[in-house]
Amino acid sequence: MAISKNTQLSEPLLPKTIHLATVDSTNNYAMRLIDTASAVHGDLIWADRQEAGRGQRGKDWADQAGQSLLMSLILAPGLALNEQPLFLATVAMAVLEWLRSLLPPGTACAIKWPNDILIEDKKAVGILIENVVHGHDWQWAIVGIGINLGQRHFPESLPRATSLWLNSSGLISPEQAAPELHEFLLERLHRSPAEVWEAYNRNLFRRGEWQLFSCKGEQIKMLVQAVDTDGRLCLQHESGHLERYYHGNLDWVWD
Repeated sequence: MAISKNTQLSEPLLPKTIHLATVDSTNNYAMRLIDTASAVHGDLIWADRQEAGRGQRGKDWADQAGQSLLMSLILAPGLALNEQPLFLATVAMAVLEWLRSLLPPGTACAIKWPNDILIEDKKAVGILIENVVHGHDWQWAIVGIGINLGQRHFPESLPRATSLWLNSSGLISPEQAAPELHEFLLERLHRSPAEVWEAYNRNLFRRGEWQLFSCKGEQIKMLVQAVDTDGRLCLQHESGHLERYYHGNLDWVWD
């Protein structure tokens, strides 16, 4: 088909960065962009403060204004629905690698299944991915990321929380961290599945160690083996029996 000289070809929409002083949650804001057909792959939303931040399984995400990176990315995954575990592992590894680049060499970093990032066995990052699916078409993924950057102290109710500042000699601001992590993550979205799963399991928290879990009201000590390509945590019972668990079917029990 010939194109008239007067016909203007529409330019592809470029991703935008939206900075908010206060928002209910950056994931909610991202979802509103999708609902109004205003979303573009790569859109970044970040905020100084969230009034209703959420973590995994409906848990609240507490933050301190100016001390936390609170951001959401809108992504068109381009993957089949059964590749959601791979997508989650890809995001978790990208965040881990970015965080590690800011820490002194040798600082212990790990992924606590499925996608919490720990520094020296304490939680520094939470990731919440929410999906928009129409039929069998995985249209959008909203990647919400909360990172403790500058906190010096945490309440007694959060004994296993830490921040980047508590583990490094420098401080990065949310204004600097948001675009840096945004670019870093986008560059690492298309790694091979084999590379992603190898790296994810190499950095899996407590891998090869015995850990206490709570399952169906019972506490069981099991050996952490790996996470399979379906996103299931593979655990070995003391009897030698191997069992695989989906997220939400068991809880970690801390010493």
